[in-house]
Amino acid sequence: MGLPHCLKGLPLLLPLLLLFCCLASDVRYLRHGGGRREAGDAALAVNATDVPGEELVEEDGGGGGGVVEERVVVRGQEVVLECEVLDHVTPVPGDDSVQGEVRWYHDGVRLREDLRVSVMWTGRLMFSHAVVADSGVWWCRRSARPGPRIRILVVIPPERPFMVYGGAQLAAGARLTTREGNTLTLHCVVNGGNPAPQLTWLLASRDVTTASQLRSVWVGEEGQYRTLSNLTLAQAGRDHHNASVACIVTHPSLQHPASATLTLNIQYSPDFRLRRWPVWGTPVREGSTVSLLCLVDANPPSTPTWLKETEGGAREVSSSGGWLNLTRAAPEDRGWYKCATTHPFGHFASHSVFINVLGEGGGGGGMQAPQVLRKVATTSSPTQAALHPGCPLLPVG
Repeated sequence: MGLPHCLKGLPLLLPLLLLFCCLASDVRYLRHGGGRREAGDAALAVNATDVPGEELVEEDGGGGGGVVEERVVVRGQEVVLECEVLDHVTPVPGDDSVQGEVRWYHDGVRLREDLRVSVMWTGRLMFSHAVVADSGVWWCRRSARPGPRIRILVVIPPERPFMVYGGAQLAAGARLTTREGNTLTLHCVVNGGNPAPQLTWLLASRDVTTASQLRSVWVGEEGQYRTLSNLTLAQAGRDHHNASVACIVTHPSLQHPASATLTLNIQYSPDFRLRRWPVWGTPVREGSTVSLLCLVDANPPSTPTWLKETEGGAREVSSSGGWLNLTRAAPEDRGWYKCATTHPFGHFASHSVFINVLGEGGGGGGMQAPQVLRKVATTSSPTQAALHPGCPLLPVG
């Protein structure tokens, strides 16, 4: 019985198929030349042979598999690579190595030894100091059998970061002063580093990197990057006072992140808090004791004083540390009181509160309680349009 019609041409095709398989086993690819190199790499690069065939990356030149090890090396560091080849690995077709000979390859280029790079009799590859041009994929062949691939990344550590504000460099741990409501723009500068470092911003331990902009510029003559990041606070608030700002730098060459920090000193106008003993709403009878306390929250700090309003204007009454003590309340103590302070931003006063001293019979001595519960806080500073009142409606007492 003859072969089916579709297989009659098979004997003629077999030689061609065998030839194709032999050629496919030695397929080679041109080395990719993309990516940025460090300036001066031509002088620092590992020497290669002038054999054109050795300037190709072989598909099976790395042990028949992909990169099995990733290693980060700091520029200038000593590097040692071992040539470990398994016996069952198939030799590379066309390799003219003699038995026991070890050859090393870098990105497909055969290594030629020099004073910086040498191969020991054991096959160990030694770099006295690494340069950026050493980055790439390395592998060896022992007796034409390829070993596993090792990818090396030679990095350059960046310098310590520093902050800039208003065009001036800030000292480490500086205290930066600005007014409430101002827009604040900080710059974090990192000189050097390859690859470019990554920057993170923290405000009061909270990540605010999304509010920043990052730019890394390649400095060709140095073979490194210069990185700048800007962080803008649209409106500085009193809640930012004493908050820390940190620029955190991470890089493959750094075991621990580097940082530049400062503390915010937000200056803000006075905010008043008024307290009374006995509490608001408790009647004040003639001969009893009543105390008022004024707490002023301001930066810079501001000292409070108590004023009593009269027909002739407000006059200061004796007080100490924000305390106004009426030890034996008398009818003449009846009236409006307010807390005031003088601050670098101007003169400020709290809302007024009314103290009504009741006579022995429980009456107010013919003087009726006012209908309004408090007066509006005042300021003589033209730059301060509004105050934070700070205290609730105070009943007459």
